[in-house]
Amino acid sequence: MAEQVLVVILALLTALAITVIFTSVLKIKLPKRGFWFLLVLIFLVTLAANWWVRPLGTPVYGFYWLPGLLAGVIVAFIIAATMHRDNKKIRSSTKSKIYDLDKTPEDDIKKEYPLAMGLFFWLAVALLIFIIVAAIYY
Repeated sequence: MAEQVLVVILALLTALAITVIFTSVLKIKLPKRGFWFLLVLIFLVTLAANWWVRPLGTPVYGFYWLPGLLAGVIVAFIIAATMHRDNKKIRSSTKSKIYDLDKTPEDDIKKEYPLAMGLFFWLAVALLIFIIVAAIYY
């Protein structure tokens, strides 16, 4: 039991470090409350990886930290790659003016993006909680 608590603490610290690095050092722009959503998602991924993936690397105080770290970094890169970017303003190559496009297909994407990311987040959280519960009782 004490070993599982230490794995949870290790996963939380790993997730916190990855989230802080991605949001502050790499300047990944997240929507409101995005820091907490990213932290929860990476925490659940690192926790599931620490319990399910074969141990890799050298143990630190008897715990293998590399599977959780690798899984958390991979998920953070995937989330960073899917972040919505505002491409509505286009800079002319010949002039330094910025032209605003009135109606673009990206307007539809802006409306659907929060719904899609919210759905992805809750499905991922539900799946990861199922994986973690299965690891506890398996």
